Amino acid sequence: MSLPNPNILYLDDEEDNLTVFKSSFRQKFNIMTATTAKAAMNVMEQVNIGVVLSDFRLPETSGIEFLKMVSEKYPNTVRILVSAFGEKETVIRSINEAKVFSFITKPWDKDDLERTINSAINVYHLKFKNEELINSLTKSIDELTIANKEIRLLKAKLQKENEYLRREIDNNRGSIEWIGNNTKMQLVKEKIKQVAKLNTVVLVKGETGTGKDLVARSIHAFSNRATAPFVTLNCSALPGNLIESELFGFEKGSFTGAVTHKEGMFELADGGTIFLDEISEMSVEFQAKLLRVIQNGEFYRIGGLKPIFVDVRIIAATNRNLEESILNGKFRADLFYRLNIFPITLPPLRERQDDIPALVNHFLEKFNKKLGICITHVPDKVYRMLLNHSWPGNIRELEGVLERSIILSTNGELSLHELTVAHVTASANLNRNLSMSEMQKEYILSILNKVDWKISGKGSAAEILKLNHNTLRSTMTRLGINARITKDDSGEYIEPSDGDEFESSDFIESQE
Repeated sequence: MSLPNPNILYLDDEEDNLTVFKSSFRQKFNIMTATTAKAAMNVMEQVNIGVVLSDFRLPETSGIEFLKMVSEKYPNTVRILVSAFGEKETVIRSINEAKVFSFITKPWDKDDLERTINSAINVYHLKFKNEELINSLTKSIDELTIANKEIRLLKAKLQKENEYLRREIDNNRGSIEWIGNNTKMQLVKEKIKQVAKLNTVVLVKGETGTGKDLVARSIHAFSNRATAPFVTLNCSALPGNLIESELFGFEKGSFTGAVTHKEGMFELADGGTIFLDEISEMSVEFQAKLLRVIQNGEFYRIGGLKPIFVDVRIIAATNRNLEESILNGKFRADLFYRLNIFPITLPPLRERQDDIPALVNHFLEKFNKKLGICITHVPDKVYRMLLNHSWPGNIRELEGVLERSIILSTNGELSLHELTVAHVTASANLNRNLSMSEMQKEYILSILNKVDWKISGKGSAAEILKLNHNTLRSTMTRLGINARITKDDSGEYIEPSDGDEFESSDFIESQE
């Protein structure tokens, strides 16, 4: 951007010199004149002056003193000293004291003076642009300072929220698995410590509700990847065709509705850990693709042509017997061997019943705080009911039962309502000296007959038992419940004849 020529002020106490100056340059510059330093300063107070020329000898002061005042008051104005005396001392003084741009001797040559004035104007323009740039930078710096301050405040807030969330996870979730001193759980803790620092695949086995996700989180928390992402996918929650897009992502236009590309969970977990829960529910077709990621650390987005490499630790979990799934053709043997490098098996709650009192105290403290209720006493009969229950839903079931019971309890004493049937069944079985598995089988059979063997859906055995229907099926298989068993006239359960047996597909299913 070209800037207009600034005003030029010439100070000289001789009118003839001013007249000659104006006649020489009025066609090229905006000329103003003054005969005294006072008059010149008045002009500068009223008009923006870009270049000022001053004679050395003035009536009331010297040109050097005048230009010195101009330098202090108007530092951007370019200063030129004009004198008939070209002594070296005068030149040095004008430079040191008045910081003049140029020194012109009288009589001046018109062409030389014009070149000097043009050079002074260029310097003024540079100063003007520099000042604009400084102002702009100052404004930008101020804006950035404000923005940085806001960022620091947001960062501090996020750090506090992150610390709070970590404490909440540790206090409300992670601590469950460490409650109690059962020997089987001590072995689980030792295994977690052994494998956490090692960059190897872990397979967590256990029934629903035993805390497999908490084991995975603990391994991640104790590992060298603790500050990196921890990503979870429940394989049973998505149909097979969606698991691939969730884990691997997709490219824009790869299918209808893919209006942009999407990063998959493996990319999001790069450098961290991915937890594949209920991996037994993953389709056999996709299992081959997962195997390639485990072996080579690479995969393709849906519709992608280039491989994507990631550094991700895989922790898988299942509540099924994968060896049986291999025999049934539902799980790949090669994938199982890659996952089963370091298995950790979580015991069901019925095998660590000595931890139930500690777990009860933990949940009482948690829900008293959460619900604003004060339950301080647990009667012995309540403890007996809890200890006699088989807990098919494990710790998750215990937590749910206690939360609902705390809500229904009064007078600061815990009372149970949901375990009455289970307690009666367990008490009757105790008199018959049945094993834990036999007691569990008796109870599940009573529920199945109660609902006419409806396995899943509303009003089903899975709903009453608070179990995933797949977990109930595997439990029935383990306990040998593979046919509709009924009671005889004396109330005893009887096995049907061979012709009465039927496959699992004959179980009543809900279409809801």
